This record gives sequence, structure tokens and C-alpha cells, in this order.
Amino acid sequence: MDKITYNTIIATALFLCIVQNAASQRRCIVVSADTRLPVRDVSIRWDNNEVVKSAWDGRVVVPDKFDKAVFHHPKYETRVLRHEEMTDTVFMLPSARMLSEVIIYGERKRRPDYAGIAAVDRQLIANTPSGGANLLGLLELVAQPFINKIQRNKELKKARRKQILDNY
Repeated sequence: MDKITYNTIIATALFLCIVQNAASQRRCIVVSADTRLPVRDVSIRWDNNEVVKSAWDGRVVVPDKFDKAVFHHPKYETRVLRHEEMTDTVFMLPSARMLSEVIIYGERKRRPDYAGIAAVDRQLIANTPSGGANLLGLLELVAQPFINKIQRNKELKKARRKQILDNY
């Protein structure tokens, strides 16, 4: 037999073995059930105690013969699938860490009571946005009597002019 024919037969046989092996392997993708995004680093334990991890895109090569597969990830619920249940997409449920009951205690924010404070102090506090004393509020409080007196004088002058015009 010719050397080229011998090499061709060996190459063809090797190619057929590789193709047969590749055809017998299935692939699946592991995704999150709520976001539908691939999940990486999911540990899959086949029943022959072989452990593989999902790739960065969630892809896993599924062997041809197995009874059950256990999918485990710390952020997701562990999932056990039989060979019949295995599909091309495995959905992982996020682990739910829930409390049975939550009781919240709180106090209503109290408004300050200004009943025992003098009227001048109440007025000063009311004029400030932060509820405390400031320099402008104090200045306004001190100047208010003078401002009131000036306004009264203007009103009196206006009333006198009106009276003079009415009497003329």
C-alpha cells in the first residue's frame, strides 16, 4: 500500500472519531431566571462526580450519558435536573433570603413647642428658616418698631392730605 493512501486512511479514521465525539456532546447555556442574562462560574456536578464550571457566557458542554446534574452557584438556588429534563437553556432562580415578619418601630417627628417662650422670641424663631436665632432676624426684630412708626406716620400724612382736600 502506498504511503499517501495509508496516511489518508488514518487521517480519515481520526477525523471520523473526532466528528463522532463532537456530535455526541451537547451544549447548554445557564441563565438567570429574572434577568435572562448568562451566569458564569456555575458548578455542575454530573452523576459520575465530574465537576465543570460554566464559562463567562454561561455555556456548558453536556455529556451524552448522565442520570442527573446538580447546578450550584452561591447567589442562586441549587437546581437538580434529570437527563430527560435537560434542555438547551437552564434557568437559575436567585436565592431568596426572606424574613418571615418585619416590624418597624418609629416615632413621629415632633414639632417644637413654643408655648413657654416669650412672644418676642417666638417671632424671632418664626422669622428664621432654620428655627434658630440669626443676625438678620435679630436686626429685623429690633428695627420693626421703627418701621411700624414710619408706616403709621406716612398713613397719617396721607389721611391729613385727604382731609384737607375734602374740606377745601
